[in-house]
Amino acid sequence: MKRESVFDLPHKGLRIALAELCAAATGNDFSLPQERAAFENLFASVWELIAAHSETEERVTFTELDARLPGASHALRAEHDQLDTAYAELRGAVARGEHCSETENFCRDLDRFSAAFAAHMNREEDEIEPLVWQYFSDDEIQSHRRNIMVSDGPEKLLKYFRFVFYALTEKQTQEILARLEAMFPAAAFAEAERLAASAGERRKMRL
Repeated sequence: MKRESVFDLPHKGLRIALAELCAAATGNDFSLPQERAAFENLFASVWELIAAHSETEERVTFTELDARLPGASHALRAEHDQLDTAYAELRGAVARGEHCSETENFCRDLDRFSAAFAAHMNREEDEIEPLVWQYFSDDEIQSHRRNIMVSDGPEKLLKYFRFVFYALTEKQTQEILARLEAMFPAAAFAEAERLAASAGERRKMRL
């Protein structure tokens, strides 16, 4: 039986977020203030998700694993630092307006970052997840995921689910909504339903 993944949902969301960001970088007319602002807002939102995810991994997932297998997360923590530096360079380029004045170079740098981040997530799934399955029971993993969701809180989780819902099937979406209904205040759950419905409409458009 397939074990529950600790990376599945956040990584799906981050893959979608980065794909949208790369598409927006090449598909926007930056001479139009509205399109430029939309891209810059998306750029800031994606970085917020990346930073929040890395912080949660280091605070919870990596720390709990290192307690049972000292040093297990050392290489992945170092990669977080490298990726932070790479994204900081992209942030600087955006602040200088290079996404508008040197769009092709900026897009190549963004694509390289996206590829590096995808490789990093693959390493976590290929190297860290098997260790989590080896050193933690199913009940512990489920408790681990609940603790992350509770500690992140509705506001942060909704920022993820803006992208996550687009990467799920309708059945998976309903399963997640059932979990969120038990955890979220009414207003936050209503927003989750709205995001799920919007993602469902977008999924239809890609068929």
